[in-house]
Amino acid sequence: MPQCKPWIAALSSYVSVNAGGTEGQLLKELAQYAKAFGSGEKGPSRVLGSEFLSKLANLNFGAGQRHPYLLNACIETQLVAPPNRIIDGVCRLLLPTSLNDLTKKEARQSIINAEGMMTQARSLCQKLNVTGVAKIKAVGKMDVRIIGFLTKKGREFEGHEYNSIGEIVEIFLADVSKVVGKKITFSGTVDSDAPASSGGGAAAPAAEQTQSMQSVEQMQSKVYQAQHLGLTPDAFVIERGVEEPAIWQIEKYNGDMVVMRKHELGRHTGSRSIHVDVLLETWRLHKGTVTVLLPGYSFDDKTSSPMSSVAWKFDNAKAAVSIALMSVYAKMEPMGKAIDLFLKPNMARASVAMKAGSLMLAPASTRIDRRDSASALCVGKFDIGGSKPEPLFITPQFMAPLNANGEPNKQPFVCIFWQVANAPTKQTANMSLKCLIYEVNDVPVRVPVLVNSKDIAAGDELLWEKATGTVFGTMRSMVTFTDYTTAAKRRKLN
Repeated sequence: MPQCKPWIAALSSYVSVNAGGTEGQLLKELAQYAKAFGSGEKGPSRVLGSEFLSKLANLNFGAGQRHPYLLNACIETQLVAPPNRIIDGVCRLLLPTSLNDLTKKEARQSIINAEGMMTQARSLCQKLNVTGVAKIKAVGKMDVRIIGFLTKKGREFEGHEYNSIGEIVEIFLADVSKVVGKKITFSGTVDSDAPASSGGGAAAPAAEQTQSMQSVEQMQSKVYQAQHLGLTPDAFVIERGVEEPAIWQIEKYNGDMVVMRKHELGRHTGSRSIHVDVLLETWRLHKGTVTVLLPGYSFDDKTSSPMSSVAWKFDNAKAAVSIALMSVYAKMEPMGKAIDLFLKPNMARASVAMKAGSLMLAPASTRIDRRDSASALCVGKFDIGGSKPEPLFITPQFMAPLNANGEPNKQPFVCIFWQVANAPTKQTANMSLKCLIYEVNDVPVRVPVLVNSKDIAAGDELLWEKATGTVFGTMRSMVTFTDYTTAAKRRKLN
């Protein structure tokens, strides 16, 4: 049974957020430190325990504030607990109360300075090619001394209390100088108490990236942490502690500076730039709804105008056809007098004799569509939203007055036009298809009209050559309301 089994859950919790990237940089450093300073040294074995690791894993330094080297240093400090601070094999040098002190507001700047020094110390060793045990001992001692200073436990580690982080760094520099054989100082203008960089150049976090995959650079980058919390470009944010906060939208990051635009009723009415530290400390994501201008709408862009609607244009075209059909049918309906209709087979017969040109039958139908078919008649071409006018067709419609049980149908629809049968031959046809142009709001509709081309005797069946319907869309054989008036007078119809 592994020694860590009782606190494996706490260990997993810590590792899940503090591994140091996919390479496990922080864990490798701890392993090297444990070899140099841990149970391999004289004295009892040292166990961290679940209470300490759980507390350490859940330390909250504030929104977007992560200090990976500082947390590692806490483990390093716990591992070198003196024998009188090891109880039942568990190191008890740093108690939960000591860890809590690190997250207090008054300790914030010292924590930032500490993380900065730990970062610079590692960079210096890399630059000077100080590696292996030499690096671990120099850096490790500095880490533990800084934690001892911050938690006021320095005297228990080596019997000495340091006055500042700067004093501890000077000792680290002296240790490194001994390794390389010459006096070493931090290069550049960074002083020994400079805070860690915000890391504005760190890569933006992928949406699915977990904390355990974050490298040390990403953990220390305030920009990365801000974006990991959802404070990304285009996100809406509000200022904390303001009674009626304005809504701002993050536009972009310029290094450590965040450019924001004030958002009022979908318009940007102001702009400002703040440091990413200020964003993390005093701003938060807006969780409510945000009023925005209707996306994609512009009065000058007519693509979304109802006047550009294909559906509406189609409905208007159908309405024009419907009005034309109804108007012509209503005019010519009296012509149906003295026409008998039959079933099995469907046919229409004249009950009185009629002179040529004295019978005119118009169709009625609500079936208006773009699709052509064998029985369809083209009633013209219309603007229905395409690149050019398109044809519309009407098809036969019929509903008998009574159903098969002899009961009235709810919506009977009997139009004599559709009951006229097809002539077996051209010579036997006594009705001819002609076109009447009817305009609806300046839109011409070609209304089909059957006119008797021969004298019809009483009892004759009405027949027309339906093949002529296929060319009705371009037919030039016309009829007018004047012709109808003449025919109606001939038959003495009102």
